[in-house]
Amino acid sequence: MSATSTDTTFQYSKEFEESIEALCAEKRDWPHYRRYVADHLGSEHGRYALFKRDTVPEIEYHCGDLSNQVVLDFGCGTGASTAALAERAQAVIAFDTDARRVALCRMRLQEHGLEHRVTFVADELRRRRVDLAVLNGVIEHIPATEPGLRESVLSRVANVVGPGGHIFINDTPNRLCPVDLHTTRLWWIPWTRPGSSWAYARALATGRFFDAQGAASGPRGLEEAGAWGTTFWALDSCLRKHGFSCLNLMRGHDRRLRYRPARPNARRRVFEALMYPIGPLFLRAPLTAFMPNLNNLVFRRSGSDAGALPRPAASRAQDAVEFDLPRRDPVSGSGRPRSGGR
Repeated sequence: MSATSTDTTFQYSKEFEESIEALCAEKRDWPHYRRYVADHLGSEHGRYALFKRDTVPEIEYHCGDLSNQVVLDFGCGTGASTAALAERAQAVIAFDTDARRVALCRMRLQEHGLEHRVTFVADELRRRRVDLAVLNGVIEHIPATEPGLRESVLSRVANVVGPGGHIFINDTPNRLCPVDLHTTRLWWIPWTRPGSSWAYARALATGRFFDAQGAASGPRGLEEAGAWGTTFWALDSCLRKHGFSCLNLMRGHDRRLRYRPARPNARRRVFEALMYPIGPLFLRAPLTAFMPNLNNLVFRRSGSDAGALPRPAASRAQDAVEFDLPRRDPVSGSGRPRSGGR
């Protein structure tokens, strides 16, 4: 159980690896099963390494140094993002509705020696006025067919973020994209009605989705697997009611899809140059709103300390607020590994 010289990979114990395999056992016959298991572990292409290497620097660019911030990892899953955040943040609050994944998250943190930096919340979230809430690969797994559920979840997350704080949304499929790159890799699925029987039948017929034991079956299972994402406009409409505005439309945060770490990418730079006048300037929509996935999307809450970009001040109020969410199985139905998610 140790970090390697790259400081992003990690060697987990045999017990942890076996626990991950047990969690994924229901998908043993699915394509890319081994890659999916490895994605939960400590390789350079696993979720922990990718989140630490690519996402944490982006969070700190937009939201400020994490060392004096209390962070909510909402939908922590097996803890890849939780561990990476706990290495940098003042403190982390981890929330998930799936007890199996919470147990694995605890085990992961123990192996990293970070359990003392994380507070777990299972059925209710104590309102500690966090400075930052991270939703990494979460929203697409909240059923859109449940009237108002996504809006309710976002509203409750918004309520725990203090003035000047941020909500960071990452690795969420964009429903503007006609291809379901998250779950089935089939065309037109995102443009159908969430929970569509036609979409479910097509995914089954093409072998791109299977009902998994222990998860919801039928169209609801495809929905909870993440086939129907969301759009920037849906998120913006909800969060504006709580005093949030999109940071990606503000100077210094609006011209790039990714700021850190800086890597030359000619195709991305061309896209940014062409879309900047159309998206941020004309339509008042961030560049990521036109990409297949909503990545590095940041909303900032107004408040007395809102002028101090980009870092919000930490706060410590403690009241109670309850979360009542259905248990979910936030796993790509195709068994493909992803950079984010749970």
